[in-house]
Amino acid sequence: MTITNERKVLVGVLSVAGLILGADRLMGAGTSGPDAAAASSPAANATLALSDLVASITADDATATPLAVEPAPSVLVAARLDALASDMDLDLATVTDRFQPAAGWFEDASPPPASGTNEADPAPAPPADHEFVTSHRVSAVMLGRTGTTSGAIVDGRFIPVGGTIDGATLIGVERDRARFRIDGEVVEGRLDQSR
Repeated sequence: MTITNERKVLVGVLSVAGLILGADRLMGAGTSGPDAAAASSPAANATLALSDLVASITADDATATPLAVEPAPSVLVAARLDALASDMDLDLATVTDRFQPAAGWFEDASPPPASGTNEADPAPAPPADHEFVTSHRVSAVMLGRTGTTSGAIVDGRFIPVGGTIDGATLIGVERDRARFRIDGEVVEGRLDQSR
């Protein structure tokens, strides 16, 4: 192990810090710590002055009782709730659990209606033999939470949603495809599975 300048400086700084700490502990001029710091604070001085004021007022009035704050009882919340339930004559078996999820949360979603029953039929599938689709290769898609993190890798370049390549604007990505808008026409480039 070689002693570099950096290590020499580090040892020097630690030595000086140790000497200062040792000198402070050996020759400490008075008390230190949280109690001494609290006693020297203005808030502690104000508390002492207030207690002196209260003592002088109560000394003048012999009939006055000193103010006392009783500590709060340490009773568990469960015990307090049980006492409250018994005072209110509640039958805990009939009380519903407010933290239980609603019944509809875990039901399976109903299947979508048949295509003939929906007023707005789905758009026809975009042409797969468009010139753009045949001349460009979609090698990956990335699904993010926002449009700026979603995109597709087309011909080795990342194109975010809203970005353009050769006049085609990427309008959306799905798990295995990317949709582009070219001159008002929507075309779909499928993920290249030839790897």
